Amino acid sequence: MTNDSQAGGVALQEVTKKTRKNLNQRMVSKYWLGTVELLRIVKGEYTYRELEKLTGLPQSVLARYFGGYVCANVERAEELTEKLLNAACLHKLVARKIERDDEGYMDTSKVLADPVILELATRHAIHRAKRADVTRVVAASLSGIPLATLIAQYFGVNIANAEVILQIPETVLPTKTVGLHTKHTQETSSP
Repeated sequence: MTNDSQAGGVALQEVTKKTRKNLNQRMVSKYWLGTVELLRIVKGEYTYRELEKLTGLPQSVLARYFGGYVCANVERAEELTEKLLNAACLHKLVARKIERDDEGYMDTSKVLADPVILELATRHAIHRAKRADVTRVVAASLSGIPLATLIAQYFGVNIANAEVILQIPETVLPTKTVGLHTKHTQETSSP
């Protein structure tokens, strides 16, 4: 290998490191913006005083986050997201929207049409998979495509519909809506 090609290899490694660092910073920024959006959703249900009790953060700090004046570090963003997701009680919101008919079938159309629930479910899935190297999002049924699309958009990956891939009727996979496919594991998330 000549000195010129060695120099080119070193330069490529430096560019790759910078690109990786920029991508990581971009993901951190996206995560933080999602945390602020989650704060805005939860703020619609709680006062700053109640949020202070739920999160352990002073009202003034929460107001600065809410207004976009201050950004938290990654650890604080993750802690705040966890507490806000717990406060949002996603499962209770979903349960209120699901209707059952006389035969016991569940109508989830109101859940899937509610942008707040979709946003909370998306934040929940993103928070659970934040450290994973997501390569694809799999919608287990056609009804999971809206949620899968939002999650895939966040991670910048494609979605796949398991029904199309596996030729499975929607009624076979009623409980799992979206799967996050990573290089090492597959984690599933249901709203």
